[in-house]
Amino acid sequence: MPGRRHFLKLAAAAGSSIAFSPVRALGSRYQNSSGFFGVHTFIENHPEAVFIMRTDVDVKTNGNTIKRAALDFGRSVFVPKDKKSGGFPLTHNIAIKPNLTCRGKWQKVYTFERSRGVVTDANFTAGIIESMKELGISGNQFYIRESNCTEDFEDDGYWGKNGLTERTGADLRDLSAKIGEISENDIQWVDVPQGGWFKKIPYLWPVNSPDSMLLNIAKFKAHPMGLTLCAKNLQGTNAQYYNQHCRAYNNDMDIDPAHVIPSAFSKIQSNYLRHKADSIPRWDRLSAPGGEYPNIDCGIGQETWVTRCLDNNSVTHPGLHIIEGIYGHDGNFTQGTGPEGSARDFMSNIIVFGKNPFYVDIIGHWLGGHEPGNFGLFHIAIERGFASVLNPMNIPVYEWKSDGTATLTPLTKFDRTPLETCYLPRDYNGQNRKSG
Repeated sequence: MPGRRHFLKLAAAAGSSIAFSPVRALGSRYQNSSGFFGVHTFIENHPEAVFIMRTDVDVKTNGNTIKRAALDFGRSVFVPKDKKSGGFPLTHNIAIKPNLTCRGKWQKVYTFERSRGVVTDANFTAGIIESMKELGISGNQFYIRESNCTEDFEDDGYWGKNGLTERTGADLRDLSAKIGEISENDIQWVDVPQGGWFKKIPYLWPVNSPDSMLLNIAKFKAHPMGLTLCAKNLQGTNAQYYNQHCRAYNNDMDIDPAHVIPSAFSKIQSNYLRHKADSIPRWDRLSAPGGEYPNIDCGIGQETWVTRCLDNNSVTHPGLHIIEGIYGHDGNFTQGTGPEGSARDFMSNIIVFGKNPFYVDIIGHWLGGHEPGNFGLFHIAIERGFASVLNPMNIPVYEWKSDGTATLTPLTKFDRTPLETCYLPRDYNGQNRKSG
């Protein structure tokens, strides 16, 4: 990263008037549209960079202000374009993948309030949709997709009276049926040419379908994999049971064996032993007896999950990877080190985004108070060619403003929000650290 801070004024197609006159900006975005839209050209031209937009939300329950922040973000990032500059036709479908995982209702400390930070805030997702509708895209062109935990969609604010789908017109259905039961009309099959586990993956249409764009909107939160950000969030675009990347090393996932490479188990075992010998941090941990997640609470469990995660990312290329970090969430679903053993939410007031999910996630881990080099996902992503940088200080970081300007900024100028995680705790070989 350059040692001096410099300023770049971006020629945003929507114009800097967005920040001061939303009505005029709205009209301008319609009039300037040539039938195409896309991600701001500066972001597209800097796939090696990560962008951070600061927000100013007072409390996590202030849905109107959260939506306002998303509108400001969306209006500056999603802009009219032309075909020559790589724009998408306004007729494209928009697939959106928020983090809609289960809220943790099985945990003894569960309360609705403690689970709020587990999912991508519905008001944020709604703001993104509304900002893109201003470009001339209809509400019925948006498809929110998630194969897990449909029973929680109403609590998440995505279903129900005045829920996201009712407010925006976006499509969100129960697509939790497994392959063989779900309609093939709801599936998009994709081959995985160089997989370590998968040969073929079924996606929830229109994810990875022609004439569509995918937005990956992760949540700034902790998880047994560390912080479950952009790379992992795409897991829920896979149909059941292909989405269960966290199954144990010796588990076949209950999927068609023809869709798994024949040497998968031996290849994962060989890679695990090699990575352990190479001293990937904590890869020497054995599964703790009685642990809540014995499948992944060990080195080979993480190796297995990482292999499936990287396969998924190898064939899935969203138009933009976004971390909704207006408020962050620590712990493990609703469990943590807070009162009565509960997880906690913190006002972090950031939106982190970029073209490369691993660079976005490396910066996200650092902002969450962690050293990215402690997480095997990033080491193996570099080995497989998804990234070339591990040190977050070597990733160009720009502060993004809603008026279409960006400033190359030292990462240390942004506040960190420590998020406690239960990732591979160092409680073995004489160590006594109980968290990641």
